[in-house]
Amino acid sequence: MQVPDLAQAARVAHSIWKFALSYENTAALQQFADCVEAELGLACEWSWHD
Repeated sequence: MQVPDLAQAARVAHSIWKFALSYENTAALQQFADCVEAELGLACEWSWHD
């Protein structure tokens, strides 16, 4: 399911099993992944270059 606002979807979700993002700025994606791991305790994996 595609959501228009990931932050809002995360606030109302009972659990998060998996989500996927794509963005041309890989440094910004890495920063986001670092925050997700630190603040939410979710493990982030990379399967594409972006």
